[in-house]
Amino acid sequence: MNEVRVLLAVAAILAGAACEPSATTDVSGVSRPASYAVVASDHTVASISLLNSDGSLLEANFVDSGSTDTGLVTALSGDVALPTQPGSPGVLTLIDRYKTDVITRIDLASGEVLGQIKTHAPNAENTGEGYSSNPQDFVEIDARTALVSRMGPNLAATRSDIDRGSDLLELDIEAMERSDRRIDLGAFDTTGKRTNPDTKKTERVRVYSRPSRLVRLGHHLVVGLARFSFGYDVIGPGMLALVDLKTRWVRGVKLPGLENCPHVVPVPGDPNRVAVACWGFHGGDPRESAGAALLELRNGRLSVQHLWKASEHPGAPLLRYALTALGGSEVAVAAAGKPEQTDSQGNITSMATSDRLYRLDLATGDPELIFEADGQLVIGAGSFDPAEKLLLVPDASVDEKQRPVAGIRRFELQSTGMTELDSVLVDPELPARQVRPI
Repeated sequence: MNEVRVLLAVAAILAGAACEPSATTDVSGVSRPASYAVVASDHTVASISLLNSDGSLLEANFVDSGSTDTGLVTALSGDVALPTQPGSPGVLTLIDRYKTDVITRIDLASGEVLGQIKTHAPNAENTGEGYSSNPQDFVEIDARTALVSRMGPNLAATRSDIDRGSDLLELDIEAMERSDRRIDLGAFDTTGKRTNPDTKKTERVRVYSRPSRLVRLGHHLVVGLARFSFGYDVIGPGMLALVDLKTRWVRGVKLPGLENCPHVVPVPGDPNRVAVACWGFHGGDPRESAGAALLELRNGRLSVQHLWKASEHPGAPLLRYALTALGGSEVAVAAAGKPEQTDSQGNITSMATSDRLYRLDLATGDPELIFEADGQLVIGAGSFDPAEKLLLVPDASVDEKQRPVAGIRRFELQSTGMTELDSVLVDPELPARQVRPI
Protein backbone atom coordinates (compact mmCIF):
# COMPACT_ATOMS: atom_id res chain seq x y z
CA MET A 1 0.00 0.00 0.00
CA ASN A 2 1.55 3.33 -1.02
CA GLU A 3 1.93 6.35 1.27
CA VAL A 4 -1.13 8.26 0.02
CA ARG A 5 -3.44 5.26 0.32
CA VAL A 6 -2.16 4.49 3.82
CA LEU A 7 -2.65 8.04 5.04
CA LEU A 8 -6.12 8.30 3.54
CA ALA A 9 -7.08 5.02 5.19
CA VAL A 10 -5.85 6.26 8.54
CA ALA A 11 -7.70 9.54 8.10
CA ALA A 12 -10.97 7.79 7.36
CA ILE A 13 -10.68 5.52 10.39
CA LEU A 14 -9.61 8.32 12.70
CA ALA A 15 -12.48 10.52 11.56
CA GLY A 16 -14.96 7.92 12.70
CA ALA A 17 -13.15 6.78 15.81
CA ALA A 18 -11.49 9.82 17.33
CA CYS A 19 -14.52 11.51 18.81
CA GLU A 20 -18.02 12.74 18.22
CA PRO A 21 -18.81 16.40 17.39
CA SER A 22 -19.46 16.92 21.12
CA ALA A 23 -15.73 17.32 21.71
CA THR A 24 -16.31 20.88 22.93
CA THR A 25 -18.86 19.82 25.54
CA ASP A 26 -17.22 19.42 28.93
CA VAL A 27 -17.98 16.87 31.64
CA SER A 28 -20.69 19.13 33.08
CA GLY A 29 -22.51 19.24 29.73
CA VAL A 30 -21.63 22.88 29.00
CA SER A 31 -20.53 23.62 25.43
CA ARG A 32 -17.31 25.62 25.21
CA PRO A 33 -14.18 25.71 23.04
CA ALA A 34 -11.07 23.84 24.07
CA SER A 35 -8.17 25.97 25.32
CA TYR A 36 -5.44 23.37 25.85
CA ALA A 37 -4.39 19.98 24.55
CA VAL A 38 -2.57 17.40 26.67
CA VAL A 39 -0.35 14.54 25.51
CA ALA A 40 -0.40 11.52 27.83
CA SER A 41 1.97 8.69 26.99
CA ASP A 42 3.91 5.73 28.35
CA HIS A 43 6.34 6.06 25.39
CA THR A 44 4.58 3.19 23.62
CA VAL A 45 1.07 4.56 23.12
CA ALA A 46 -0.39 8.05 23.53
CA SER A 47 -3.69 9.82 24.03
CA ILE A 48 -4.71 13.44 23.52
CA SER A 49 -7.12 15.15 25.93
CA LEU A 50 -8.62 18.64 25.86
CA LEU A 51 -8.86 21.17 28.70
CA ASN A 52 -10.95 24.26 29.43
CA SER A 53 -9.39 27.69 29.97
CA ASP A 54 -9.17 27.02 33.73
CA GLY A 55 -7.34 23.74 33.14
CA SER A 56 -10.32 21.54 33.97
CA LEU A 57 -11.01 18.48 31.83
CA LEU A 58 -13.08 19.09 28.72
CA GLU A 59 -12.62 15.89 26.71
CA ALA A 60 -10.65 12.80 27.72
CA ASN A 61 -9.14 10.64 24.95
CA PHE A 62 -10.07 12.98 22.12
CA VAL A 63 -7.84 10.78 19.99
CA ASP A 64 -5.43 8.01 20.96
CA SER A 65 -3.20 5.25 19.63
CA GLY A 66 -6.18 2.90 19.49
CA SER A 67 -8.05 5.09 17.04
CA THR A 68 -6.98 2.91 14.13
CA ASP A 69 -6.87 -0.85 13.57
CA THR A 70 -3.77 -2.64 14.82
CA GLY A 71 -1.59 -3.72 11.92
CA LEU A 72 -2.63 -1.00 9.46
CA VAL A 73 -0.98 2.25 10.57
CA THR A 74 -0.79 3.34 14.20
CA ALA A 75 -2.43 6.75 14.27
CA LEU A 76 -0.32 7.89 17.20
CA SER A 77 2.91 6.36 18.42
CA GLY A 78 4.18 6.87 21.95
CA ASP A 79 6.37 9.78 20.81
CA VAL A 80 3.87 12.54 20.08
CA ALA A 81 4.33 16.27 20.59
CA LEU A 82 2.22 19.41 20.31
CA PRO A 83 3.32 22.61 18.54
CA THR A 84 4.92 25.21 20.80
CA GLN A 85 2.48 27.89 19.60
CA PRO A 86 -1.19 27.51 18.60
CA GLY A 87 -2.09 27.78 14.92
CA SER A 88 -5.41 27.93 13.09
CA PRO A 89 -8.38 28.25 15.49
CA GLY A 90 -10.31 25.01 15.81
CA VAL A 91 -7.51 22.81 14.44
CA LEU A 92 -5.37 20.44 16.49
CA THR A 93 -1.94 19.64 15.06
CA LEU A 94 0.01 16.61 16.28
CA ILE A 95 3.68 15.90 15.63
CA ASP A 96 4.54 12.19 15.57
CA ARG A 97 8.29 12.10 15.90
CA TYR A 98 11.13 9.56 15.66
CA LYS A 99 10.51 6.69 13.21
CA THR A 100 6.89 7.77 12.61
CA ASP A 101 7.58 11.22 11.13
CA VAL A 102 4.01 12.38 10.49
CA ILE A 103 2.09 15.64 10.96
CA THR A 104 -1.63 15.09 11.66
CA ARG A 105 -4.27 17.84 11.53
CA ILE A 106 -7.67 17.29 13.19
CA ASP A 107 -10.79 19.46 13.26
CA LEU A 108 -11.59 20.04 16.94
CA ALA A 109 -15.34 20.48 16.47
CA SER A 110 -16.03 17.37 14.40
CA GLY A 111 -13.05 15.14 15.11
CA GLU A 112 -12.46 14.87 11.36
CA VAL A 113 -8.89 14.22 10.31
CA LEU A 114 -8.06 17.00 7.87
CA GLY A 115 -5.01 15.14 6.63
CA GLN A 116 -1.61 13.72 7.40
CA ILE A 117 1.80 14.55 5.97
CA LYS A 118 4.89 12.37 6.10
CA THR A 119 7.82 14.69 6.86
CA HIS A 120 10.14 12.92 4.43
CA ALA A 121 9.83 10.56 1.47
CA PRO A 122 9.07 7.04 2.80
CA ASN A 123 12.00 4.66 3.10
CA ALA A 124 12.23 1.75 0.69
CA GLU A 125 9.75 -0.95 1.73
CA ASN A 126 8.86 1.26 4.73
CA THR A 127 10.86 -0.97 7.08
CA GLY A 128 11.51 1.75 9.64
CA GLU A 129 15.25 0.96 9.50
CA GLY A 130 16.19 3.90 7.27
CA TYR A 131 16.27 7.65 7.66
CA SER A 132 13.97 9.34 10.19
CA SER A 133 13.49 13.10 9.82
CA ASN A 134 12.32 13.18 13.47
CA PRO A 135 10.05 16.28 13.30
CA GLN A 136 10.11 18.38 16.46
CA ASP A 137 7.83 21.39 15.96
CA PHE A 138 5.33 22.96 13.57
CA VAL A 139 4.49 26.61 12.95
CA GLU A 140 1.99 28.17 10.55
CA ILE A 141 3.27 30.96 8.31
CA ASP A 142 -0.02 31.76 6.55
CA ALA A 143 -3.32 30.04 5.72
CA ARG A 144 -1.58 27.70 3.29
CA THR A 145 2.01 27.42 4.48
CA ALA A 146 3.68 25.93 7.54
CA LEU A 147 7.21 24.97 8.53
CA VAL A 148 8.26 21.84 10.40
CA SER A 149 11.65 21.46 12.10
CA ARG A 150 13.41 18.22 11.15
CA MET A 151 16.04 17.26 13.73
CA GLY A 152 17.42 14.20 11.96
CA PRO A 153 20.23 14.64 9.38
CA ASN A 154 20.08 12.37 6.35
CA LEU A 155 23.56 10.98 5.68
CA ALA A 156 22.47 9.40 2.39
CA ALA A 157 21.08 12.60 0.88
CA THR A 158 22.68 14.49 -1.99
CA ARG A 159 23.16 18.26 -1.94
CA SER A 160 20.00 18.76 -4.01
CA ASP A 161 17.86 16.31 -2.01
CA ILE A 162 14.81 17.90 -0.36
CA ASP A 163 15.17 15.33 2.43
CA ARG A 164 18.62 16.35 3.66
CA GLY A 165 17.11 16.96 7.09
CA SER A 166 18.44 19.05 9.97
CA ASP A 167 16.38 21.87 8.46
CA LEU A 168 12.96 23.51 8.22
CA LEU A 169 10.69 21.86 5.66
CA GLU A 170 7.85 23.84 4.09
CA LEU A 171 4.42 22.17 4.08
CA ASP A 172 1.30 22.99 2.07
CA ILE A 173 -1.34 22.62 4.81
CA GLU A 174 -4.19 23.36 2.44
CA ALA A 175 -3.33 20.45 0.16
CA MET A 176 -1.71 18.55 3.07
CA GLU A 177 1.44 17.86 1.10
CA ARG A 178 5.17 18.36 1.43
CA SER A 179 6.53 21.14 -0.75
CA ASP A 180 9.87 21.18 -2.54
CA ARG A 181 11.13 24.09 -0.42
CA ARG A 182 13.26 23.98 2.71
CA ILE A 183 15.26 26.38 4.84
CA ASP A 184 18.74 24.97 5.12
CA LEU A 185 20.37 25.35 8.53
CA GLY A 186 23.63 23.73 7.47
CA ALA A 187 25.42 27.04 8.02
CA PHE A 188 25.21 26.26 11.75
CA ASP A 189 26.81 22.85 11.43
CA THR A 190 30.29 22.68 12.92
CA THR A 191 32.87 20.04 13.81
CA GLY A 192 34.19 18.59 17.04
CA LYS A 193 36.64 16.01 18.31
CA ARG A 194 35.88 12.57 19.66
CA THR A 195 37.76 9.37 20.45
CA ASN A 196 36.83 6.66 17.99
CA PRO A 197 35.59 3.71 20.11
CA ASP A 198 37.05 1.21 17.62
CA THR A 199 40.45 2.71 16.78
CA LYS A 200 40.86 4.70 20.03
CA LYS A 201 42.19 7.54 17.89
CA THR A 202 41.08 11.16 18.08
CA GLU A 203 39.07 12.26 15.05
CA ARG A 204 36.96 15.18 13.90
CA VAL A 205 33.27 14.61 13.19
CA ARG A 206 30.51 16.80 11.88
CA VAL A 207 28.16 18.41 14.38
CA TYR A 208 24.69 19.08 12.91
CA SER A 209 22.44 22.04 13.73
CA ARG A 210 19.52 19.74 14.69
CA PRO A 211 16.62 22.27 14.92
CA SER A 212 13.95 21.64 17.52
CA ARG A 213 11.42 24.07 19.01
CA LEU A 214 10.10 27.05 17.01
CA VAL A 215 8.71 30.40 18.16
CA ARG A 216 7.28 32.92 15.72
CA LEU A 217 7.79 36.61 16.52
CA GLY A 218 5.98 38.55 13.76
CA HIS A 219 7.80 37.88 10.48
CA HIS A 220 10.73 36.28 12.29
CA LEU A 221 11.14 32.73 13.52
CA VAL A 222 13.36 31.73 16.44
CA VAL A 223 14.73 28.19 16.16
CA GLY A 224 16.17 26.18 19.06
CA LEU A 225 19.28 24.20 18.06
CA ALA A 226 20.61 21.07 19.79
CA ARG A 227 23.87 20.89 17.75
CA PHE A 228 25.00 17.27 18.12
CA SER A 229 26.97 14.85 15.98
CA PHE A 230 25.16 12.00 14.27
CA GLY A 231 25.93 9.70 17.21
CA TYR A 232 25.21 12.36 19.85
CA ASP A 233 28.73 11.96 21.22
CA VAL A 234 30.05 15.40 20.22
CA ILE A 235 28.33 18.72 20.89
CA GLY A 236 28.67 22.24 19.52
CA PRO A 237 28.46 25.61 21.32
CA GLY A 238 25.01 26.86 22.31
CA MET A 239 23.15 28.73 19.59
CA LEU A 240 19.73 29.74 18.27
CA ALA A 241 18.82 30.51 14.67
CA LEU A 242 16.80 33.56 13.62
CA VAL A 243 14.90 33.30 10.33
CA ASP A 244 13.44 36.28 8.46
CA LEU A 245 10.27 34.76 7.02
CA LYS A 246 10.00 37.44 4.30
CA THR A 247 13.49 37.04 2.88
CA ARG A 248 14.31 33.57 4.30
CA TRP A 249 17.61 34.99 5.42
CA VAL A 250 19.02 33.12 8.44
CA ARG A 251 21.51 34.18 11.10
CA GLY A 252 22.89 32.54 14.22
CA VAL A 253 22.59 33.86 17.77
CA LYS A 254 25.31 32.65 20.12
CA LEU A 255 24.60 31.69 23.74
CA PRO A 256 28.03 31.99 25.39
CA GLY A 257 28.97 29.23 27.81
CA LEU A 258 25.87 27.14 27.11
CA GLU A 259 25.29 23.99 25.02
CA ASN A 260 22.34 21.95 23.72
CA CYS A 261 19.69 24.70 23.43
CA PRO A 262 16.66 23.15 21.69
CA HIS A 263 13.89 24.28 24.05
CA VAL A 264 12.78 27.80 23.06
CA VAL A 265 9.39 29.19 24.19
CA PRO A 266 7.49 32.48 23.80
CA VAL A 267 7.26 34.95 26.67
CA PRO A 268 3.53 35.41 27.49
CA GLY A 269 2.16 38.82 26.63
CA ASP A 270 5.39 39.93 24.94
CA PRO A 271 5.58 39.71 21.12
CA ASN A 272 9.31 40.41 21.02
CA ARG A 273 10.91 38.04 23.52
CA VAL A 274 11.68 34.35 23.93
CA ALA A 275 13.17 32.20 26.67
CA VAL A 276 15.37 29.17 26.06
CA ALA A 277 16.55 26.23 28.16
CA CYS A 278 19.98 24.78 27.43
CA TRP A 279 20.38 21.25 28.74
CA GLY A 280 24.15 20.88 28.62
CA PHE A 281 26.13 17.89 27.40
CA HIS A 282 24.88 14.52 28.64
CA GLY A 283 28.31 13.04 27.88
CA GLY A 284 29.98 15.07 30.62
CA ASP A 285 29.01 17.22 33.59
CA PRO A 286 25.88 19.05 32.38
CA ARG A 287 26.35 21.80 34.97
CA GLU A 288 29.32 23.07 32.98
CA SER A 289 27.13 24.14 30.06
CA ALA A 290 23.47 24.04 31.20
CA GLY A 291 21.36 27.12 31.84
CA ALA A 292 18.64 29.40 30.51
CA ALA A 293 18.43 32.72 28.71
CA LEU A 294 15.97 35.48 27.87
CA LEU A 295 16.31 37.14 24.46
CA GLU A 296 14.68 40.13 22.78
CA LEU A 297 14.04 40.81 19.09
CA ARG A 298 14.63 44.43 18.14
CA ASN A 299 15.21 45.90 14.67
CA GLY A 300 15.56 42.45 13.18
CA ARG A 301 18.22 41.33 15.65
CA LEU A 302 17.85 38.86 18.49
CA SER A 303 20.02 39.70 21.49
CA VAL A 304 20.53 38.16 24.93
CA GLN A 305 18.96 40.13 27.80
CA HIS A 306 19.64 37.74 30.66
CA LEU A 307 21.81 34.63 30.81
CA TRP A 308 21.63 32.16 33.72
CA LYS A 309 24.46 29.62 33.82
CA ALA A 310 24.30 26.65 36.16
CA SER A 311 28.09 26.74 36.42
CA GLU A 312 27.89 30.15 38.10
CA HIS A 313 25.41 28.88 40.71
CA PRO A 314 27.07 25.75 42.20
CA GLY A 315 24.73 25.76 45.20
CA ALA A 316 21.57 26.02 43.11
CA PRO A 317 19.64 23.07 41.63
CA LEU A 318 20.72 22.02 38.15
CA LEU A 319 17.90 23.82 36.32
CA ARG A 320 17.73 22.85 32.64
CA TYR A 321 14.54 20.95 31.73
CA ALA A 322 10.92 21.80 30.88
CA LEU A 323 11.12 25.57 30.86
CA THR A 324 7.92 27.68 30.80
CA ALA A 325 8.12 31.48 30.55
CA LEU A 326 6.02 33.34 33.14
CA GLY A 327 6.47 36.90 31.86
CA GLY A 328 9.01 39.55 32.69
CA SER A 329 12.31 37.82 33.44
CA GLU A 330 10.69 34.89 35.28
CA VAL A 331 10.47 31.28 34.16
CA ALA A 332 9.39 27.98 35.65
CA VAL A 333 12.10 25.39 35.03
CA ALA A 334 12.71 21.84 36.24
CA ALA A 335 15.69 20.15 37.83
CA ALA A 336 15.79 16.46 36.96
CA GLY A 337 15.97 13.88 39.71
CA LYS A 338 18.34 10.91 39.75
CA PRO A 339 17.73 7.21 40.43
CA GLU A 340 19.38 5.43 43.32
CA GLN A 341 23.07 4.68 42.73
CA THR A 342 24.90 1.53 43.92
CA ASP A 343 28.47 0.25 43.73
CA SER A 344 29.64 -3.10 42.33
CA GLN A 345 28.76 -4.83 45.62
CA GLY A 346 25.23 -3.47 45.57
CA ASN A 347 25.79 -0.91 48.31
CA ILE A 348 23.83 2.33 47.98
CA THR A 349 26.19 5.20 47.18
CA SER A 350 23.53 7.88 46.71
CA MET A 351 19.81 8.02 47.37
CA ALA A 352 17.24 8.58 44.66
CA THR A 353 16.02 12.14 44.12
CA SER A 354 12.90 13.35 42.31
CA ASP A 355 12.24 16.07 39.76
CA ARG A 356 11.58 19.53 41.15
CA LEU A 357 10.03 22.56 39.50
CA TYR A 358 11.33 26.01 40.41
CA ARG A 359 10.32 29.57 39.76
CA LEU A 360 13.45 31.39 38.61
CA ASP A 361 14.12 35.06 37.93
CA LEU A 362 16.73 35.08 35.16
CA ALA A 363 17.70 38.62 36.14
CA THR A 364 18.53 37.82 39.77
CA GLY A 365 19.19 34.07 39.59
CA ASP A 366 17.20 33.21 42.70
CA PRO A 367 15.20 29.93 42.38
CA GLU A 368 12.04 29.27 44.42
CA LEU A 369 10.69 25.70 44.76
CA ILE A 370 7.20 25.22 43.33
CA PHE A 371 6.75 21.46 43.81
CA GLU A 372 8.56 18.14 43.95
CA ALA A 373 7.36 15.26 41.80
CA ASP A 374 7.54 11.54 42.59
CA GLY A 375 10.05 10.30 40.05
CA GLN A 376 12.75 11.20 37.55
CA LEU A 377 12.24 12.91 34.19
CA VAL A 378 8.51 13.23 34.83
CA ILE A 379 7.97 17.01 34.75
CA GLY A 380 7.02 17.97 31.19
CA ALA A 381 6.56 21.09 29.09
CA GLY A 382 3.89 23.33 30.60
CA SER A 383 1.93 26.43 29.71
CA PHE A 384 1.21 29.78 31.38
CA ASP A 385 -1.75 32.11 30.77
CA PRO A 386 -0.99 35.63 32.12
CA ALA A 387 -4.66 36.70 31.92
CA GLU A 388 -5.78 33.86 34.16
CA LYS A 389 -2.44 33.80 36.05
CA LEU A 390 -2.67 30.05 35.53
CA LEU A 391 0.34 27.75 35.25
CA LEU A 392 -0.31 24.22 33.99
CA VAL A 393 2.45 21.64 34.43
CA PRO A 394 2.31 17.96 33.37
CA ASP A 395 3.55 15.56 36.02
CA ALA A 396 4.09 12.00 34.74
CA SER A 397 4.69 10.46 38.18
CA VAL A 398 3.26 6.94 38.51
CA ASP A 399 2.56 4.46 41.33
CA GLU A 400 3.93 0.94 41.76
CA LYS A 401 1.48 -0.29 39.10
CA GLN A 402 2.74 2.37 36.64
CA ARG A 403 -0.52 4.28 36.81
CA PRO A 404 -0.43 8.10 36.86
CA VAL A 405 -0.84 9.76 40.26
CA ALA A 406 -0.70 13.45 39.30
CA GLY A 407 -1.68 14.45 35.75
CA ILE A 408 -1.83 18.20 35.11
CA ARG A 409 -0.80 20.26 38.12
CA ARG A 410 -2.45 23.68 38.29
CA PHE A 411 -1.01 26.76 40.00
CA GLU A 412 -2.16 30.35 40.40
CA LEU A 413 0.73 32.76 40.05
CA GLN A 414 0.99 35.42 42.72
CA SER A 415 3.59 38.10 43.42
CA THR A 416 4.55 36.32 46.64
CA GLY A 417 4.51 32.78 45.32
CA MET A 418 2.34 30.05 43.82
CA THR A 419 -0.98 28.75 45.09
CA GLU A 420 -1.55 25.13 44.07
CA LEU A 421 -5.02 24.25 42.81
CA ASP A 422 -6.51 20.79 42.34
CA SER A 423 -4.66 18.59 39.87
CA VAL A 424 -6.43 17.15 36.82
CA LEU A 425 -5.94 13.46 36.01
CA VAL A 426 -6.50 13.44 32.25
CA ASP A 427 -5.99 9.69 31.73
CA PRO A 428 -6.20 6.89 34.34
CA GLU A 429 -3.69 4.73 32.45
CA LEU A 430 -1.24 7.10 30.74
CA PRO A 431 0.88 9.78 32.46
CA ALA A 432 0.66 13.38 31.22
CA ARG A 433 3.75 14.57 29.34
CA GLN A 434 2.93 17.88 27.70
CA VAL A 435 0.26 20.62 27.73
CA ARG A 436 -0.03 23.40 25.15
CA PRO A 437 -2.59 26.08 24.21
CA ILE A 438 -4.65 25.45 21.07
